[in-house]
Parts: sequence; C-alpha cells; structure tokens
Amino acid sequence: MKAAGLIDTLKGKGPFTVLAPTDTAFAQLPNGTVARLLLPENKGELVDLLTYHVIPGSYATNAFKDSTMYTTVEGKNVTCRLSGNDVFVNDGKILNYASGLFDIQASNGYIQLVDSVLDPSTAPTTLNHLFFRGLNSLPNQPDFRCGEIDAAPRIPNSLFEPKNAKYLKMYEDFTIKFWVPQFEKSLSKIALGRCKDIGYTQFAGGADEGWAPEAVLEEICKTACKCWPRCGDVPDDPKHGHWCSLCSGKYNDQIVIQLYTKPGK
Repeated sequence: MKAAGLIDTLKGKGPFTVLAPTDTAFAQLPNGTVARLLLPENKGELVDLLTYHVIPGSYATNAFKDSTMYTTVEGKNVTCRLSGNDVFVNDGKILNYASGLFDIQASNGYIQLVDSVLDPSTAPTTLNHLFFRGLNSLPNQPDFRCGEIDAAPRIPNSLFEPKNAKYLKMYEDFTIKFWVPQFEKSLSKIALGRCKDIGYTQFAGGADEGWAPEAVLEEICKTACKCWPRCGDVPDDPKHGHWCSLCSGKYNDQIVIQLYTKPGK
C-alpha cells in the first residue's frame, strides 16, 4: 500500500472493506511477481491490483450477499458467493468466517482476510452457475424429493472460460459419475440442471453435505495434479488443464443442498 501511495486514501473517511490476501496467498504468485510490481515503473499496475481488493462500504462477513457483484475502487467487479459455511469472493475464500475468526474492524470499515490474490484482469462480468440435482427415494416413495446445489462457488472462475469448456465438461462428467453424498445415501439419479426443471418446486429445507467426496477427486488429483490424498492449496495451471485447487481443502468444505418436493406431495 505504501509503494502504491494508497495509505492516505485508505485512512480517509471511507467506509472501505479491504480484501487482504494472506502472506501465503502472495507466495503462490509466480516467482518475481511482487518484486516486479514494486518497481516504480509498474506503479500503475500495482495500484490497479491493490484497489481491486478494496470495496466501498463497510462489510462484516455476514453482510455479504450470495450471487452479488460488488464494484471495487479499481472499477471492476468482484463476485460474492455463499456456499455452506464459506464466503467466496471470485476465487478467494474469506478466512475470517471459515476459520471462526472475528471480522477485523477498522475505524473506517473492515479488513477481510482472503486466501488468494484477486486478479483484476479476470474480473467477472457475469455470474457463473453450475447446478446439479439428484432424487431421493424411500421405501414406497420413489423419487419423493429432489435436492440441488450450485457447484459454481466450488470451482475456480477460470474453469468457466469458453476456452476451457472441455475441462468443465470433464468436471461435470466426473461429478455425475462419482458423486455420492456422505449423509443422503438415498440420493441418486445425479444430473445437470435444477429441480424445478423436472417439476420439483415446493421448497423442503436444506441438508448439509460434504463436497466433494474422494471418489470424485481421486482420479482428477492423481492424473492432473500428481497428488493424492488431498493436495495443498497450490495455484491452478489452466494452460495445461490443471485445476489442482479442486483437490485442495479450499473448495471441499460443507455445502447445503436445497431440497424440493412436487406441489401437493
């Protein structure tokens, strides 16, 4: 912030919410990135990067809204997604909430710790969704209930880029083939789409689940990331079709499946 000349700005009236990457997040950048950004001739790029991590307004963790875009001081948007107990901003996860820490309150806003450095060059312009659904069956009650999740918060944003469509399709296929919930053992007929697409429109609550189970991850992690079990939080390599973050703990905490029944059932 000092090198970018932003100290006085952030000391201003505000309010501001600073999305502050951890030291570990900065360490995941390509070698030499931070040193290059600190060179005087790259001050403009540094300012853009840092102001992309500042949102006008005062946001405690529980104030962020799901499926909402926030315009940063830099001028581009970040997208907030809520998934289970996690709050994601683009590809970054806010650590305060997930780690049980308190929000860091400043005199003119909040500081929220995030586990990734957000990239303004890949700022989202649309909100990604990827819905999977499955059906519950009980004795004498076949397909009595439908459950759905939006897997988009559990996927790096870069995987949704058109040039990576074949890798997204691979992720979809693996999920449909291998996903077996840890608790809702009766959930079956996993498919792409929403419950309302097949007539299940009456909301029936939510169920906590684990995402994703080892059966989904094992093949991906062994073949694409050369690690198993559970990779560390390592950078993705889209150029080579590697999304190793899918194998990490970042995207695999609890989720909430939204449950629906057919009207009148």
